[in-house]
Amino acid sequence: MKSISKKTFAKSVLKSKKKVVVFFTGKQCPPCTTMEQRVERTAKVYKDKKYITFYKVTMQGNESLFSKLDIMTIPHLIFFFNGDRVQELSGLKRTDVVKNFVKRNIVRLKNLRDH
Repeated sequence: MKSISKKTFAKSVLKSKKKVVVFFTGKQCPPCTTMEQRVERTAKVYKDKKYITFYKVTMQGNESLFSKLDIMTIPHLIFFFNGDRVQELSGLKRTDVVKNFVKRNIVRLKNLRDH
């Protein structure tokens, strides 16, 4: 999972033609460390897929981005597509919940496209 910042966020996420999962985290956040491992496991499932990308944004140095996106709690995941927020997941979640969050949104977007 590649780290990005407020400077690269628009290009990497909002202008991407891929589905994008962004993990918002903090350096001094024990639940974030655990959640990061779970997001990494999920990202590995999709590492060979060209239609989805996973990024990480750390709060330190990116406070204005967190504020702009109205992220009040960490850890926090946002699923983006075509620059739009599709769905969000806050707090420490089990790995299966993270995997289902990603899979559910991929399927949902595919079904919307097919109709």
